[in-house]
Amino acid sequence: MISFVRGWIGISTRWIGKGLLLSSSPLPKVAFFALDSAARLQALHATGLLDSPPEHAFDRLTALACRLVQAPIALVSLVDTKRQFFKSSYGLPEPLATQRETPLSHSFCQHVVTSQQTLVVEDAREDERVCDNLAIREFDVIAYLGIPLTTGEGQVLGSLCVIDHRPRQWLADDIKTLSELAALVMTEIELRHYLHKQQAAEQKLRESEETYRILFEQAGVGKAEIDLETRRFLRINQKLCEMTGYSMADLQAMTYTQLLHPDDCPPDPVDRRAALLGGPQSYSGEYRFFHKDGTLKWLQVNVSLLHRRDASAGQAVATLQDVTERKRYELILQGLNVNLEQQVAERTAELKRSNRELDQFAYIASHDLKSPLRAINHLANWISEDAQAVLPPATQQHLIKLHSRVNRMERLLDDLLAYSRAGRIQYQQEIVAIGALFQNLIEWLSPPAGFTITLPDQLPTLITARVPLETVLRNLLSNAIKHHHNPDKGHVHVSVELTGEWVMFRITDNGPGIDPTYYERIFQLFQTLRPRDEVEGSGIGLAVVKKTVESYGGAIQVESQPDQGTTFRFTWPKEPLVSGNNW
Repeated sequence: MISFVRGWIGISTRWIGKGLLLSSSPLPKVAFFALDSAARLQALHATGLLDSPPEHAFDRLTALACRLVQAPIALVSLVDTKRQFFKSSYGLPEPLATQRETPLSHSFCQHVVTSQQTLVVEDAREDERVCDNLAIREFDVIAYLGIPLTTGEGQVLGSLCVIDHRPRQWLADDIKTLSELAALVMTEIELRHYLHKQQAAEQKLRESEETYRILFEQAGVGKAEIDLETRRFLRINQKLCEMTGYSMADLQAMTYTQLLHPDDCPPDPVDRRAALLGGPQSYSGEYRFFHKDGTLKWLQVNVSLLHRRDASAGQAVATLQDVTERKRYELILQGLNVNLEQQVAERTAELKRSNRELDQFAYIASHDLKSPLRAINHLANWISEDAQAVLPPATQQHLIKLHSRVNRMERLLDDLLAYSRAGRIQYQQEIVAIGALFQNLIEWLSPPAGFTITLPDQLPTLITARVPLETVLRNLLSNAIKHHHNPDKGHVHVSVELTGEWVMFRITDNGPGIDPTYYERIFQLFQTLRPRDEVEGSGIGLAVVKKTVESYGGAIQVESQPDQGTTFRFTWPKEPLVSGNNW
């Protein structure tokens, strides 16, 4: 809201005798303000007075200014960036009285705006501030007294001024009188600004209420206005009638509780009204209701207090949606979930039982099959020892292959047992120094002379299951050594990186590499890329690695190209975890 400022502003005075004499000497230096100040122009346009028609209230004040100050002309002048507009004038000759504006080249009031001070001019022809103004010659403006029209925020909109056609010494009483009249002008401006804002607000409110009416009546969901104390419908839209099967007249004669199932009626209306007024002003819920044809259906209801001019404090607006189909599917889904949970429980128990049987079978098979294998191996050794001198070379080679096949069979049984247990045995969490773990593995693997394995200078210490992690690393390092095409110059580089909740291990070798077409195959059971007679192996090691890593939530990837070495990268949890399927 614009407010006015009373008082005298920027007047240079001196005492002579008993009176107060106004000096026509130049004003002291002050800060000048641009006419195009954004804040000032915004305040000026906010009044709505520019180019508005004459009004009696302003015309009465300019006439009063002329009579009290005894000047022939008085103006209420509003100054923008290119002109001065006369909201009111008294004594102004034609055609100016009809035109009601002049360019700034004919404006004394612009100096009031830029200086934000009262402008006192006794003889414009001799005053260096305005002596070049065209109004002197064209409109015979000789003496001028202008009071700033200033808002409460300090923005000068223009001036209330009086003009004389002859030189004149303006008295202190003239300044005081015109200042008080300027305050009345600002009161009128303030009143119109307030009325303008009020009219705009009223228009906006009318538009908002019309929008609400249209949205209420044409909504795609049920809408109702209800009285919280009487529980009666005050207003209903057509969609609610379609949902319930009742006409508007039927519903307006009912309470909303008559629609609902007796077990779903909301709390006492007085308590509900108090709760809404004193706390959160909305609530929602799902309720059963009876259609007019007697069928039972479901409603999703959202209720909030009604904030409208013509609404009492006890009125609420309700939005209602028919969710009968959804509820039907929910009930079906609940039944399916119960059956599914029961089936999952049964399958889980069955799977646990099968796993226990598999463990038992794997152990027995390994134990029972190893015994005859050892017997075969012993017999082959005895034959070799007893008949070494008489056996032909071909037979001796057969015995060597027999030993090899027996050893391979034993490793296969061990690896099958390890694969069956991977991810299903809960190992104790312990402190594992990764550097020491690698050193122990390297000593155990005993790489050939010339084969180097490099480790980072700093390796972390984890609290984890040592056995499965050691199994993964042992298999990866063993493969890099065993499958290298030139072990005398073989090299493996190990890197370990902490990334968020995971530890990233990388095992990179300079071996023969792997064609990308075999990336999936190498992680499958019994798959090898070279004949087993060339490289001893069961084809299970990488399958055990993948199963173990994934059982702890990690992932393993391979990056390789033929003749460019291979990198196995896998993630392992940084924090202690229990293996995924410990049955």
